[in-house]
Amino acid sequence: MTHPLFVSSLALSAVLLGSGCGGSGTASTATESLNFTTDGTYDLSHYLVPEHDQLSTFIKRTYTDNTGNHIYGSMPTATSETTQRYEVGSTEVKEYDDKGQLDTTYTISQAAITQMLNDAGSLQVDDVIKTVRYADLGDPVANAVSDIPLANFGDDVATTVTCRLQDHVDSKTIATKTYQDIIAVSCEGVANTEMTYDNTPVLLDISMTRVSYYAKNTGEIGSVTEVCYTLNGTRPYRHVPKPFPKLLLFCKMSLPPCKFAISNKDK
Repeated sequence: MTHPLFVSSLALSAVLLGSGCGGSGTASTATESLNFTTDGTYDLSHYLVPEHDQLSTFIKRTYTDNTGNHIYGSMPTATSETTQRYEVGSTEVKEYDDKGQLDTTYTISQAAITQMLNDAGSLQVDDVIKTVRYADLGDPVANAVSDIPLANFGDDVATTVTCRLQDHVDSKTIATKTYQDIIAVSCEGVANTEMTYDNTPVLLDISMTRVSYYAKNTGEIGSVTEVCYTLNGTRPYRHVPKPFPKLLLFCKMSLPPCKFAISNKDK
């Protein structure tokens, strides 16, 4: 299942191997107040979803830094591809994943864009996120809380995510294609959780940033996501990467590694 819009794309999972573990999670509560108004320079409904029925393809390249210095090589460590199909109505847009399952329903009202996130297997509503429809540059446009499941540690980590309208450019070239009238939406999320491993207390800090680019009447054309974490403790730990759609958490020992992912749409 994929959730292309900026908030829901920040869900991820981590696997920490071991026994005798327990933990409790906390999340940042630094959310921004949203202004659901009918005034604003940009009508986000013209950017976040396409104007007509559309089939889009994402090509994602992932780069990994194991040192925590935000320095990435020129060759990706992983490459994947997925498609999204949009059915566009007058006030509602339905998005289907590459398996043909209903993924997200966008309902456009006078002052808001409401996302109903669906479970790809059961088609049951999983979550609802409300985004402002009209905004000026710098305005917060959405808040959400995403759960990060930590296997073998008992509790999920609740991650508070805040997104704002960051920028507007006349054109942008992605994957050899040039798009016109582009907005950039930036999102940030932080979380931390205390846990024990073999009776040793450890603290896992996670920070996430994502910038998504949307072309007017076209929808999302690309994104850059970076996930960094620090595991503080007195013993080394063995970790393995586990993929989640559009975002991966890479863990290795007690270093603060980062993963940098670029997603491009080629229509």
